[in-house]
Amino acid sequence: MYDPDLRIQEVIRQIFHRFRELGSARQVLLAMSGEGIHFPRPSHGIRLTSFEWQPIRYRNVISVLKNMFYAGVYAYGKTGRQAKIRDGRAHVTYKNCKSPEDWDVVIREHHVGYIDWDGYERNQAQLAKSAFGRAGGVKSGRGGGALLAGPLCCARCGRRLHVVYTGRTPRPVYRCDNPNLLL
Repeated sequence: MYDPDLRIQEVIRQIFHRFRELGSARQVLLAMSGEGIHFPRPSHGIRLTSFEWQPIRYRNVISVLKNMFYAGVYAYGKTGRQAKIRDGRAHVTYKNCKSPEDWDVVIREHHVGYIDWDGYERNQAQLAKSAFGRAGGVKSGRGGGALLAGPLCCARCGRRLHVVYTGRTPRPVYRCDNPNLLL
């Protein structure tokens, strides 16, 4: 189901096209932000009646790539409630993600999508392959003395710290590469 706003349609199509071309959500972000492309953000919160166009962010790219709605799929019941006993009292939490097999309704080809189902599955496989810290992924840990490489973030900019081994007897040094990035 396409948005009636042609500008929104175009930015969504560009995200899928660039991901197919570049193979990485981060590279899509860098390419699109380098060209000054903006992404719509609702200006009235819940009501999607008007938008403010702001510079595209990583979460915009990821949310489009991971949302099966853009592949023409309608899904209902992806989250549920869960009740647990804590300190002798019932504690109910909502928005607990269910596995796809437990969803209440999934209808493929429900509406016209920006990509087909096979394209969506290829995108998910590519995202999973390049996910940070996943076993077998291209960015998964490769061993070494730097055990905190994944969870440590820069106190100044918030990005993940990178590890560099220095010295005659290689010792890990954590550093921020923020000055070297385009953003």
